[in-house]
Amino acid sequence: MNINKNSLNRNTPILAAAVVAIVAMLLSTFLVSHTEAAAALWSIARTGSAISIADTGAISIAPKSGKRTTVTRGFVPYSTKTVLTPGANVTVDSTLGNYFTLTPAEAENINATTVGAQGQPLIIEVVTSGTNSYVLTFNTNFKSTGTLTTGTVSAKTFVISFLSNGTNYVETGRTAAQ
Repeated sequence: MNINKNSLNRNTPILAAAVVAIVAMLLSTFLVSHTEAAAALWSIARTGSAISIADTGAISIAPKSGKRTTVTRGFVPYSTKTVLTPGANVTVDSTLGNYFTLTPAEAENINATTVGAQGQPLIIEVVTSGTNSYVLTFNTNFKSTGTLTTGTVSAKTFVISFLSNGTNYVETGRTAAQ
């Protein structure tokens, strides 16, 4: 399906549904306000730019300038805090969101079952649980600066930030215990 200046002038129910779907995608994927989403759609309609939706679900936006942007898969931007189950091997599923929390109960290996789209952030908040110190190791689909040792003080928080390069989540920073 293609949406361009000419097709936006036609008032069909199918087109209206497609425009609503695109606005919803813009709002949920790019964290833009309703005003920004409406302005983007108006700009596309006014300038003759086109939006294409492929059979695979990929959405391409091609402004007249010729620079094409394609969104192949979206993600849920910080919409929920997903609690990870502690254990020897902890699984992070980025299709559930970008923000995870973990209270370790032993030395743990943290693995990502999926890697998000290039540029997708991932945040892991680690909250300490008591008198034992645990070592957390980032393994499958993570590139980190090293292990994290939690220390023995209860209720301390560490926040580790990652950014997907399309192949792995690469660590971009971590806080000291707070």
